[in-house]
Amino acid sequence: NYGVHEVVNGKFKVLKSSAFYGANASGKSNLIKALWFIKNFISRGAVKFQTGDRITGFKPFLLDEKTLNEPSFFEIDFLAPNPKSKVENDLIRFQYGFTVDSKKVRSEWLYAYPHGRAQTWFTREDNKFVWKKEFAGKNKSISEKTGENILYLSKAGGQENHPLLKSLFFWIKEKLRFIDMDGQEVSPVFSAKIASENSEAKKFIADLLFKADTGVKDFSIEFKKIEKKDLAEDFISKLDEKDLEEILGKQALDLSLKHIKKDGTLVPLNFRTDESLGTQKLFALAGPWYDCLKNGNILFVDEFGSGMHPLLAKELIKLFNSDLNTNGAQIIFCSHDTHLLHLEVLRRDQVWLVEKNNEGESKYCSLWDYKPRKDESLEKGYLSGRYGGIPYLQELMIKFPNNQDGGVENVKESKAKRSSKIKKTK
Repeated sequence: NYGVHEVVNGKFKVLKSSAFYGANASGKSNLIKALWFIKNFISRGAVKFQTGDRITGFKPFLLDEKTLNEPSFFEIDFLAPNPKSKVENDLIRFQYGFTVDSKKVRSEWLYAYPHGRAQTWFTREDNKFVWKKEFAGKNKSISEKTGENILYLSKAGGQENHPLLKSLFFWIKEKLRFIDMDGQEVSPVFSAKIASENSEAKKFIADLLFKADTGVKDFSIEFKKIEKKDLAEDFISKLDEKDLEEILGKQALDLSLKHIKKDGTLVPLNFRTDESLGTQKLFALAGPWYDCLKNGNILFVDEFGSGMHPLLAKELIKLFNSDLNTNGAQIIFCSHDTHLLHLEVLRRDQVWLVEKNNEGESKYCSLWDYKPRKDESLEKGYLSGRYGGIPYLQELMIKFPNNQDGGVENVKESKAKRSSKIKKTK
């Protein structure tokens, strides 16, 4: 049923999920990093950066001398509640973006589409602003308080209670959520915190763990204030008084997962020392999954499926692409797990391929552009190179120490041949 993969809200119809596939170092993670920078710069920029501070958190394209000295361009196109409307959940399209270098915001713009056609709400070139006449608020006075290294949306919406920008600021801050599964450890704190505050969330997490065949039936959570006796003496000796005081003011998570014994009783196991990495990751994901499905958030996940059984990864994605997702939640993820390339899990228009050209630039294209048949095996077609987005591998039988074969030129030749093959297939 292709319809369950869509969120339908009035005149808008959007996908519940999108997946990005590509070779290692093709640029998948850069997409997530760019979106993270957009959110972070909007939600924290006005607090984080003082006058004269360098803007950090992003990098220009490093493989082109020209782009090293040019501003970087960021833009998002999204649906959010119309701040001018009194109708609940009256979604309209917004287009917001900015260009920035390490010194200042070079330009910024916001367009709204309340009736299908673009309305310019504001534009900015350096610190010269233009507002639409109907754009209510103390725009000029707020712009005078907006430093050259701060976004107007961040200042007006986050600190000045602008009547139209406040809701957009908090929509971006609260709705966009991120998880990086690439590391050995995904933090369980969010899942533990939401479970300790919400019984429904705790039940969702416990049920998910049990149904995933982990043997976990329940769990207990306790947040303890860190005391000096909890820290090793050699660790304390490396800290100055200020750092030690800061640590002692924090809380530590004491988390145990309860497993079923043969006699039906439950035995608690320490989360960090006794549980597998896969179970730890599943617990860490369960909280964000509940939060996004419950509140209609947008979840971005890098390296989805890392350290997880393919069947479990399938079921997690299917939670978004199902009738259970009634609040417009979305997941956008990067992955190497080709088992997800199945029409049971993803539609053909939900898959994107990422490739890097000879100049090191990432190119994104939809699987739909290759017009795969409805009954086609997407996984088989992808791995065979029919759609692109796979590594251009040479034979890995490397000779030591004086290998004269292969090299950069052969890689370029291999890429050119593969590109030609893809074009013919397409």
